[in-house]
Amino acid sequence: MGIPINGRIAIVEDKFEHAYPLMELFGRMQYPFTYYNGDLTGLPEEGKACNDIRILFLDIYLTGDEIRTEKEIKANILPRLNRIISENNYPYVLIYWSRHEDEHSSLIENIFQNELKIKAPIHYMSLCKSDYFELTGEKTINHEENITYLISRIEKALSLFPVFNYLLEWENIIHISADNVLEEIFKTRENQTEWDNNSKKLFYELGLSFAGKNLKNLEPIEQIRSALYVMNCVFNDSLEHSIANKFLVECEKDTTQNKSGNSEILFSLNKKLLLSDDVSNKYIPGTIYRSISGKHKYGEILNFSINRNYLFAKDQKNICEKLKEIIEENVLKKEKKKIEVDILKKFKEEIQKDWVLVEVNVSPICDFVQDKLIYFRIIPGMLINSKYSEFIHRDSEALYLSPSFKLSSASNDNYFLLLDFRFFTSIGKDEINDSVQPLFRIRQNLLTEIQSKLSHHINRQGLLYLEANERNKIY
Repeated sequence: MGIPINGRIAIVEDKFEHAYPLMELFGRMQYPFTYYNGDLTGLPEEGKACNDIRILFLDIYLTGDEIRTEKEIKANILPRLNRIISENNYPYVLIYWSRHEDEHSSLIENIFQNELKIKAPIHYMSLCKSDYFELTGEKTINHEENITYLISRIEKALSLFPVFNYLLEWENIIHISADNVLEEIFKTRENQTEWDNNSKKLFYELGLSFAGKNLKNLEPIEQIRSALYVMNCVFNDSLEHSIANKFLVECEKDTTQNKSGNSEILFSLNKKLLLSDDVSNKYIPGTIYRSISGKHKYGEILNFSINRNYLFAKDQKNICEKLKEIIEENVLKKEKKKIEVDILKKFKEEIQKDWVLVEVNVSPICDFVQDKLIYFRIIPGMLINSKYSEFIHRDSEALYLSPSFKLSSASNDNYFLLLDFRFFTSIGKDEINDSVQPLFRIRQNLLTEIQSKLSHHINRQGLLYLEANERNKIY
Protein backbone atom coordinates (compact mmCIF):
# COMPACT_ATOMS: atom_id res chain seq x y z
CA MET A 1 0.00 0.00 0.00
CA GLY A 2 2.78 2.46 0.95
CA ILE A 3 0.68 5.58 1.70
CA PRO A 4 -0.88 6.33 5.12
CA ILE A 5 -4.68 6.14 5.03
CA ASN A 6 -5.10 7.39 8.60
CA GLY A 7 -4.46 11.13 8.28
CA ARG A 8 -0.68 11.09 8.67
CA ILE A 9 0.11 13.16 5.58
CA ALA A 10 0.98 16.86 5.90
CA ILE A 11 1.19 19.41 3.05
CA VAL A 12 3.01 22.72 3.58
CA GLU A 13 2.46 25.01 0.58
CA ASP A 14 1.85 28.78 0.53
CA LYS A 15 0.05 28.68 -2.83
CA PHE A 16 -3.24 26.87 -2.45
CA GLU A 17 -3.50 26.27 -6.19
CA HIS A 18 -0.23 24.28 -5.98
CA ALA A 19 -1.42 22.25 -3.00
CA TYR A 20 -4.90 21.60 -4.41
CA PRO A 21 -3.89 18.91 -6.95
CA LEU A 22 -2.35 16.90 -4.12
CA MET A 23 -5.47 17.40 -2.00
CA GLU A 24 -7.66 16.35 -4.90
CA LEU A 25 -5.53 13.29 -5.55
CA PHE A 26 -5.53 12.23 -1.89
CA GLY A 27 -9.25 12.88 -1.67
CA ARG A 28 -9.88 10.64 -4.67
CA MET A 29 -7.74 7.91 -3.07
CA GLN A 30 -9.36 8.51 0.36
CA TYR A 31 -6.10 9.47 2.09
CA PRO A 32 -6.78 12.06 4.84
CA PHE A 33 -4.24 14.88 5.15
CA THR A 34 -3.43 18.11 7.00
CA TYR A 35 -2.80 21.31 5.05
CA TYR A 36 -0.70 24.30 6.19
CA ASN A 37 -0.31 27.44 4.09
CA GLY A 38 3.01 28.21 5.77
CA ASP A 39 1.73 31.21 7.74
CA LEU A 40 3.14 30.96 11.26
CA THR A 41 -0.20 32.02 12.75
CA GLY A 42 -1.81 28.90 11.29
CA LEU A 43 0.77 26.43 12.62
CA PRO A 44 0.70 24.46 15.88
CA GLU A 45 2.20 26.27 18.85
CA GLU A 46 5.86 25.49 19.39
CA GLY A 47 6.26 22.27 21.37
CA LYS A 48 2.63 21.22 20.83
CA ALA A 49 2.84 19.50 17.45
CA CYS A 50 1.32 15.99 17.39
CA ASN A 51 3.49 12.99 16.75
CA ASP A 52 1.53 11.84 13.72
CA ILE A 53 3.25 12.72 10.41
CA ARG A 54 4.56 9.92 8.19
CA ILE A 55 4.86 11.84 4.89
CA LEU A 56 5.54 15.59 4.82
CA PHE A 57 5.23 17.60 1.58
CA LEU A 58 7.19 20.84 1.87
CA ASP A 59 7.39 23.79 -0.52
CA ILE A 60 10.93 25.18 -0.36
CA TYR A 61 9.73 28.65 -1.41
CA LEU A 62 7.10 29.37 1.21
CA THR A 63 6.94 33.10 0.58
CA GLY A 64 6.58 33.35 -3.17
CA ASP A 65 8.50 31.94 -6.12
CA GLU A 66 11.22 34.58 -6.30
CA ILE A 67 14.78 33.29 -6.47
CA ARG A 68 16.22 33.38 -2.95
CA THR A 69 19.54 32.62 -1.35
CA GLU A 70 19.83 29.44 0.67
CA LYS A 71 20.26 31.59 3.78
CA GLU A 72 16.87 33.21 3.11
CA ILE A 73 15.25 29.84 2.36
CA LYS A 74 16.63 28.41 5.58
CA ALA A 75 15.39 31.38 7.60
CA ASN A 76 11.89 30.83 6.18
CA ILE A 77 11.46 27.09 6.54
CA LEU A 78 13.36 26.46 9.81
CA PRO A 79 10.77 28.02 12.20
CA ARG A 80 7.93 26.41 10.24
CA LEU A 81 9.43 22.92 10.29
CA ASN A 82 10.16 23.36 13.99
CA ARG A 83 6.50 24.13 14.66
CA ILE A 84 5.09 21.33 12.49
CA ILE A 85 7.37 18.42 13.42
CA SER A 86 7.32 17.04 16.95
CA GLU A 87 10.53 15.83 18.59
CA ASN A 88 8.82 12.44 18.82
CA ASN A 89 7.64 12.46 15.21
CA TYR A 90 9.52 9.42 14.00
CA PRO A 91 9.79 7.85 11.50
CA TYR A 92 8.68 10.01 8.57
CA VAL A 93 9.71 10.88 5.00
CA LEU A 94 10.20 14.45 3.74
CA ILE A 95 9.19 15.28 0.15
CA TYR A 96 10.11 18.81 -0.90
CA TRP A 97 9.34 20.91 -3.98
CA SER A 98 12.06 22.98 -5.59
CA ARG A 99 12.69 24.59 -9.00
CA HIS A 100 14.98 21.75 -10.04
CA GLU A 101 15.20 18.27 -8.61
CA ASP A 102 17.82 17.98 -5.87
CA GLU A 103 18.49 21.72 -6.18
CA HIS A 104 18.50 22.29 -2.41
CA SER A 105 19.29 18.78 -1.17
CA SER A 106 22.46 19.92 0.63
CA LEU A 107 20.54 22.71 2.38
CA ILE A 108 17.82 20.32 3.59
CA GLU A 109 20.38 17.80 4.81
CA ASN A 110 22.31 20.56 6.59
CA ILE A 111 19.19 21.69 8.46
CA PHE A 112 18.49 18.19 9.74
CA GLN A 113 22.11 17.51 10.57
CA ASN A 114 22.33 20.63 12.71
CA GLU A 115 19.37 22.78 13.84
CA LEU A 116 16.72 20.03 13.58
CA LYS A 117 18.86 16.98 14.20
CA ILE A 118 16.38 15.44 16.66
CA LYS A 119 13.57 15.91 14.12
CA ALA A 120 15.30 14.46 11.06
CA PRO A 121 13.36 12.28 8.60
CA ILE A 122 14.54 8.83 7.59
CA HIS A 123 14.55 9.82 3.89
CA TYR A 124 14.42 12.90 1.65
CA MET A 125 12.74 13.00 -1.75
CA SER A 126 13.00 16.01 -4.07
CA LEU A 127 10.35 16.99 -6.63
CA CYS A 128 10.86 19.38 -9.50
CA LYS A 129 8.00 21.89 -9.32
CA SER A 130 8.27 22.73 -13.02
CA ASP A 131 7.02 19.19 -13.81
CA TYR A 132 3.70 20.19 -12.31
CA PHE A 133 3.42 24.02 -12.46
CA GLU A 134 4.62 26.94 -14.51
CA LEU A 135 6.19 29.88 -12.68
CA THR A 136 2.90 31.69 -13.24
CA GLY A 137 1.16 29.04 -11.16
CA GLU A 138 -0.64 27.43 -14.10
CA LYS A 139 -0.56 23.68 -14.52
CA THR A 140 1.86 22.15 -17.00
CA ILE A 141 0.60 20.22 -20.04
CA ASN A 142 1.50 16.88 -18.41
CA HIS A 143 0.33 17.94 -14.96
CA GLU A 144 -2.43 15.34 -14.50
CA GLU A 145 -0.23 12.52 -15.69
CA ASN A 146 2.67 13.63 -13.49
CA ILE A 147 0.59 14.22 -10.36
CA THR A 148 -0.93 10.73 -10.68
CA TYR A 149 2.50 9.23 -11.36
CA LEU A 150 3.70 10.93 -8.18
CA ILE A 151 2.06 8.25 -6.01
CA SER A 152 4.00 5.47 -7.69
CA ARG A 153 7.21 7.50 -7.25
CA ILE A 154 6.49 7.85 -3.54
CA GLU A 155 5.73 4.16 -3.18
CA LYS A 156 8.95 3.30 -5.01
CA ALA A 157 10.93 5.61 -2.69
CA LEU A 158 9.31 4.04 0.38
CA SER A 159 10.16 0.57 -0.91
CA LEU A 160 13.81 1.42 -0.21
CA PHE A 161 12.88 1.21 3.46
CA PRO A 162 10.92 -2.04 3.78
CA VAL A 163 10.47 -1.86 7.57
CA PHE A 164 9.02 1.66 7.26
CA ASN A 165 6.67 0.30 4.63
CA TYR A 166 5.58 -2.52 6.97
CA LEU A 167 4.96 -0.02 9.77
CA LEU A 168 2.79 2.11 7.50
CA GLU A 169 0.80 -0.97 6.54
CA TRP A 170 0.44 -1.89 10.22
CA GLU A 171 -0.87 1.59 11.07
CA ASN A 172 -3.30 1.35 8.18
CA ILE A 173 -4.53 -2.04 9.38
CA ILE A 174 -5.03 -0.59 12.89
CA HIS A 175 -7.14 2.15 11.34
CA ILE A 176 -9.22 -0.36 9.37
CA SER A 177 -9.57 -2.73 12.33
CA ALA A 178 -10.86 0.06 14.57
CA ASP A 179 -13.41 0.97 11.90
CA ASN A 180 -14.46 -2.69 11.65
CA VAL A 181 -15.04 -2.88 15.41
CA LEU A 182 -17.23 0.22 15.41
CA GLU A 183 -19.21 -1.13 12.49
CA GLU A 184 -19.65 -4.60 14.00
CA ILE A 185 -20.78 -3.35 17.41
CA PHE A 186 -22.66 -0.15 16.68
CA LYS A 187 -23.99 -0.50 13.13
CA THR A 188 -27.81 -0.31 13.20
CA ARG A 189 -30.54 0.96 10.91
CA GLU A 190 -32.49 3.03 13.45
CA ASN A 191 -33.09 6.75 13.21
CA GLN A 192 -30.95 9.19 15.18
CA THR A 193 -33.01 9.07 18.40
CA GLU A 194 -33.24 5.27 18.42
CA TRP A 195 -29.54 4.92 17.65
CA ASP A 196 -28.62 7.26 20.50
CA ASN A 197 -30.75 5.34 23.01
CA ASN A 198 -29.69 1.91 21.80
CA SER A 199 -26.00 2.81 21.64
CA LYS A 200 -26.10 4.11 25.22
CA LYS A 201 -27.69 0.83 26.34
CA LEU A 202 -25.13 -1.15 24.36
CA PHE A 203 -22.25 0.89 25.78
CA TYR A 204 -23.57 0.27 29.31
CA GLU A 205 -23.79 -3.47 28.65
CA LEU A 206 -20.21 -3.51 27.39
CA GLY A 207 -19.06 -1.87 30.61
CA LEU A 208 -21.17 -4.27 32.65
CA SER A 209 -19.59 -7.28 30.98
CA PHE A 210 -16.16 -6.06 32.12
CA ALA A 211 -16.80 -4.48 35.53
CA GLY A 212 -19.73 -6.63 36.60
CA LYS A 213 -22.24 -5.45 39.18
CA ASN A 214 -19.68 -2.99 40.51
CA LEU A 215 -20.15 -0.85 37.36
CA LYS A 216 -22.85 1.29 38.98
CA ASN A 217 -20.47 2.15 41.84
CA LEU A 218 -17.71 3.36 39.53
CA GLU A 219 -17.04 6.95 38.59
CA PRO A 220 -18.38 7.86 35.11
CA ILE A 221 -14.89 7.87 33.59
CA GLU A 222 -14.25 4.35 34.95
CA GLN A 223 -17.58 3.17 33.52
CA ILE A 224 -16.49 4.44 30.11
CA ARG A 225 -13.08 2.78 30.45
CA SER A 226 -14.76 -0.54 31.30
CA ALA A 227 -16.73 -0.43 28.02
CA LEU A 228 -13.62 0.54 26.05
CA TYR A 229 -11.64 -2.35 27.57
CA VAL A 230 -14.20 -4.75 26.08
CA MET A 231 -13.91 -3.01 22.71
CA ASN A 232 -10.14 -3.49 22.97
CA CYS A 233 -10.68 -7.25 23.16
CA VAL A 234 -12.74 -7.23 19.96
CA PHE A 235 -10.26 -4.85 18.33
CA ASN A 236 -7.26 -7.05 19.19
CA ASP A 237 -8.95 -10.03 17.61
CA SER A 238 -9.79 -8.02 14.47
CA LEU A 239 -6.24 -6.65 14.27
CA GLU A 240 -4.59 -10.05 14.65
CA HIS A 241 -6.92 -11.56 12.04
CA SER A 242 -6.09 -8.76 9.60
CA ILE A 243 -2.35 -9.14 10.10
CA ALA A 244 -2.63 -12.89 9.60
CA ASN A 245 -4.83 -12.70 6.51
CA LYS A 246 -4.70 -9.23 4.95
CA PHE A 247 -1.13 -8.00 5.29
CA LEU A 248 -0.64 -6.95 1.68
CA VAL A 249 2.84 -5.41 1.57
CA GLU A 250 5.37 -7.27 -0.55
CA CYS A 251 8.04 -8.45 1.85
CA GLU A 252 11.75 -8.24 1.22
CA LYS A 253 13.83 -11.32 1.96
CA ASP A 254 15.65 -11.35 5.31
CA THR A 255 14.18 -7.99 6.39
CA THR A 256 13.63 -9.20 9.93
CA GLN A 257 17.13 -10.53 10.44
CA ASN A 258 19.23 -8.65 12.96
CA LYS A 259 22.12 -7.23 10.97
CA SER A 260 23.36 -4.59 13.41
CA GLY A 261 24.82 -6.87 16.07
CA ASN A 262 24.17 -4.15 18.65
CA SER A 263 22.87 -5.99 21.72
CA GLU A 264 22.29 -2.72 23.59
CA ILE A 265 19.49 -1.91 21.16
CA LEU A 266 17.89 -5.23 22.07
CA PHE A 267 18.08 -4.54 25.79
CA SER A 268 16.50 -1.10 25.32
CA LEU A 269 13.78 -2.68 23.20
CA ASN A 270 13.19 -5.34 25.85
CA LYS A 271 12.41 -2.60 28.37
CA LYS A 272 9.72 -1.24 26.03
CA LEU A 273 8.29 -4.69 25.30
CA LEU A 274 8.22 -5.90 28.90
CA LEU A 275 7.62 -2.79 30.99
CA SER A 276 5.81 0.53 30.88
CA ASP A 277 6.81 3.73 32.67
CA ASP A 278 3.14 4.63 33.06
CA VAL A 279 2.52 4.19 36.79
CA SER A 280 -0.16 6.87 37.14
CA ASN A 281 -2.38 4.30 38.89
CA LYS A 282 -0.18 2.56 41.44
CA TYR A 283 -2.88 0.10 42.46
CA ILE A 284 -3.28 -1.53 39.06
CA PRO A 285 -2.06 -5.15 38.74
CA GLY A 286 1.36 -5.46 37.16
CA THR A 287 2.86 -2.55 39.08
CA ILE A 288 6.40 -3.09 40.39
CA TYR A 289 7.06 -1.29 43.69
CA ARG A 290 10.19 -0.74 45.64
CA SER A 291 9.98 -3.09 48.61
CA ILE A 292 6.92 -1.95 50.58
CA SER A 293 6.65 -4.08 53.69
CA GLY A 294 10.27 -5.00 54.32
CA LYS A 295 9.03 -8.32 55.70
CA HIS A 296 10.46 -10.52 52.96
CA LYS A 297 13.67 -12.46 53.40
CA TYR A 298 15.48 -11.10 50.37
CA GLY A 299 18.76 -12.58 51.53
CA GLU A 300 17.14 -16.02 51.55
CA ILE A 301 15.69 -15.45 48.08
CA LEU A 302 19.13 -14.56 46.74
CA ASN A 303 20.78 -17.45 48.56
CA PHE A 304 18.23 -19.92 47.14
CA SER A 305 18.56 -18.62 43.59
CA ILE A 306 22.34 -18.96 43.19
CA ASN A 307 23.64 -22.00 41.31
CA ARG A 308 26.53 -22.86 43.60
CA ASN A 309 27.92 -25.70 41.52
CA TYR A 310 28.25 -23.41 38.52
CA LEU A 311 29.65 -20.56 40.63
CA PHE A 312 32.35 -22.76 42.14
CA ALA A 313 33.10 -24.43 38.80
CA LYS A 314 33.79 -21.01 37.25
CA ASP A 315 36.30 -20.34 40.04
CA GLN A 316 37.73 -23.87 40.11
CA LYS A 317 41.19 -22.83 39.01
CA ASN A 318 41.49 -20.38 41.91
CA ILE A 319 40.16 -22.97 44.37
CA CYS A 320 42.66 -25.60 43.22
CA GLU A 321 45.51 -23.11 43.50
CA LYS A 322 44.66 -22.44 47.15
CA LEU A 323 44.38 -26.17 47.96
CA LYS A 324 47.39 -27.52 46.05
CA GLU A 325 49.67 -27.76 49.14
CA ILE A 326 47.12 -29.67 51.24
CA ILE A 327 47.43 -33.46 51.21
CA GLU A 328 45.26 -34.77 54.06
CA GLU A 329 41.75 -35.49 52.77
CA ASN A 330 39.80 -34.28 55.83
CA VAL A 331 41.69 -31.01 55.91
CA LEU A 332 41.25 -30.65 52.17
CA LYS A 333 37.46 -30.96 52.48
CA LYS A 334 37.28 -28.44 55.31
CA GLU A 335 39.46 -25.89 53.55
CA LYS A 336 37.55 -26.33 50.31
CA LYS A 337 34.30 -25.71 52.18
CA LYS A 338 35.72 -22.53 53.73
CA ILE A 339 36.88 -21.24 50.36
CA GLU A 340 33.49 -21.94 48.78
CA VAL A 341 31.68 -20.21 51.65
CA ASP A 342 33.91 -17.19 51.15
CA ILE A 343 33.33 -17.20 47.35
CA LEU A 344 29.57 -17.37 47.89
CA LYS A 345 29.63 -14.58 50.45
CA LYS A 346 31.65 -12.25 48.21
CA PHE A 347 29.45 -13.06 45.23
CA LYS A 348 26.28 -12.16 47.13
CA GLU A 349 27.89 -8.95 48.35
CA GLU A 350 28.69 -8.03 44.74
CA ILE A 351 25.06 -8.54 43.69
CA GLN A 352 23.77 -6.55 46.65
CA LYS A 353 25.79 -3.48 45.69
CA ASP A 354 23.30 -2.47 43.00
CA TRP A 355 20.31 -4.76 43.35
CA VAL A 356 16.83 -3.24 43.67
CA LEU A 357 14.42 -4.95 46.07
CA VAL A 358 10.92 -5.04 44.65
CA GLU A 359 7.42 -6.40 45.11
CA VAL A 360 5.18 -7.12 42.12
CA ASN A 361 1.40 -6.76 42.21
CA VAL A 362 0.05 -9.87 40.42
CA SER A 363 -3.62 -9.50 41.38
CA PRO A 364 -6.24 -10.47 38.76
CA ILE A 365 -7.14 -7.47 36.62
CA CYS A 366 -10.84 -8.39 36.65
CA ASP A 367 -10.95 -8.34 40.46
CA PHE A 368 -9.26 -4.96 40.42
CA VAL A 369 -11.71 -3.47 37.93
CA GLN A 370 -14.74 -4.93 39.70
CA ASP A 371 -13.42 -3.70 43.06
CA LYS A 372 -13.41 -7.19 44.54
CA LEU A 373 -9.87 -7.04 45.90
CA ILE A 374 -9.63 -7.21 49.67
CA TYR A 375 -5.88 -7.82 49.54
CA PHE A 376 -3.38 -7.33 46.73
CA ARG A 377 -1.43 -10.44 45.68
CA ILE A 378 2.28 -9.76 45.90
CA ILE A 379 5.42 -11.61 44.81
CA PRO A 380 8.73 -10.34 46.22
CA GLY A 381 11.85 -10.29 44.15
CA MET A 382 14.72 -8.15 42.97
CA LEU A 383 16.21 -6.45 39.94
CA ILE A 384 19.71 -7.89 39.46
CA ASN A 385 22.49 -6.79 37.13
CA SER A 386 22.48 -9.05 34.07
CA LYS A 387 26.18 -9.80 34.38
CA TYR A 388 25.21 -12.22 37.19
CA SER A 389 22.41 -13.99 35.32
CA GLU A 390 24.50 -17.01 34.33
CA PHE A 391 24.88 -17.88 38.02
CA ILE A 392 21.14 -18.01 38.75
CA HIS A 393 19.18 -21.29 38.80
CA ARG A 394 17.00 -21.66 35.72
CA ASP A 395 15.51 -25.06 36.48
CA SER A 396 13.67 -24.17 39.69
CA GLU A 397 9.89 -23.89 39.40
CA ALA A 398 9.94 -21.57 42.42
CA LEU A 399 11.85 -18.88 40.56
CA TYR A 400 10.93 -16.62 37.67
CA LEU A 401 13.64 -14.86 35.63
CA SER A 402 12.69 -12.25 33.08
CA PRO A 403 14.71 -11.45 29.95
CA SER A 404 17.38 -8.80 30.45
CA PHE A 405 16.52 -5.16 29.80
CA LYS A 406 18.05 -1.70 30.18
CA LEU A 407 16.78 -0.25 33.44
CA SER A 408 17.01 3.35 32.24
CA SER A 409 18.42 5.28 29.31
CA ALA A 410 20.90 6.93 31.66
CA SER A 411 22.31 3.60 32.83
CA ASN A 412 24.88 1.54 30.98
CA ASP A 413 23.90 -1.64 32.84
CA ASN A 414 21.18 -4.16 32.05
CA TYR A 415 19.04 -5.93 34.62
CA PHE A 416 16.65 -8.86 34.90
CA LEU A 417 13.71 -9.38 37.23
CA LEU A 418 13.98 -12.32 39.66
CA LEU A 419 10.85 -13.42 41.55
CA ASP A 420 10.47 -16.14 44.17
CA PHE A 421 7.03 -17.79 44.20
CA ARG A 422 7.71 -19.38 47.60
CA PHE A 423 7.18 -15.97 49.21
CA PHE A 424 3.86 -15.28 47.47
CA THR A 425 1.83 -13.18 49.88
CA SER A 426 -0.77 -10.42 50.13
CA ILE A 427 -0.98 -6.89 51.49
CA GLY A 428 -3.85 -4.54 52.26
CA LYS A 429 -4.67 -1.62 50.02
CA ASP A 430 -3.83 0.79 52.84
CA GLU A 431 -0.23 -0.48 52.77
CA ILE A 432 0.24 1.04 49.32
CA ASN A 433 0.31 4.56 50.70
CA ASP A 434 1.81 7.85 49.53
CA SER A 435 5.32 6.74 50.47
CA VAL A 436 5.22 3.74 48.11
CA GLN A 437 7.26 4.28 44.95
CA PRO A 438 6.01 2.49 41.81
CA LEU A 439 8.97 1.79 39.51
CA PHE A 440 7.32 0.31 36.43
CA ARG A 441 4.23 -1.45 35.24
CA ILE A 442 4.58 -4.91 33.74
CA ARG A 443 2.90 -5.19 30.36
CA GLN A 444 -0.03 -7.58 30.09
CA ASN A 445 1.78 -10.42 28.28
CA LEU A 446 4.54 -10.58 30.89
CA LEU A 447 2.05 -10.30 33.75
CA THR A 448 0.01 -13.18 32.30
CA GLU A 449 3.14 -15.33 31.99
CA ILE A 450 4.11 -14.67 35.62
CA GLN A 451 0.56 -15.43 36.82
CA SER A 452 0.54 -18.65 34.77
CA LYS A 453 3.86 -19.87 36.20
CA LEU A 454 2.76 -18.89 39.69
CA SER A 455 -0.41 -20.94 39.22
CA HIS A 456 1.64 -23.91 38.02
CA HIS A 457 3.96 -23.60 41.03
CA ILE A 458 1.02 -23.53 43.46
CA ASN A 459 -0.82 -26.44 41.82
CA ARG A 460 2.06 -28.80 41.13
CA GLN A 461 1.19 -32.11 42.76
CA GLY A 462 4.58 -33.78 42.87
CA LEU A 463 5.34 -37.36 41.90
CA LEU A 464 5.74 -40.13 44.47
CA TYR A 465 7.82 -43.08 43.33
CA LEU A 466 10.25 -45.75 44.56
CA GLU A 467 13.83 -46.15 43.47
CA ALA A 468 16.20 -48.98 44.30
CA ASN A 469 18.69 -48.34 47.14
CA GLU A 470 17.12 -44.95 47.81
CA ARG A 471 14.41 -43.62 50.06
CA ASN A 472 10.94 -42.91 48.77
CA LYS A 473 11.01 -39.58 46.97
CA ILE A 474 8.55 -36.90 46.10
CA TYR A 475 9.30 -34.69 43.07
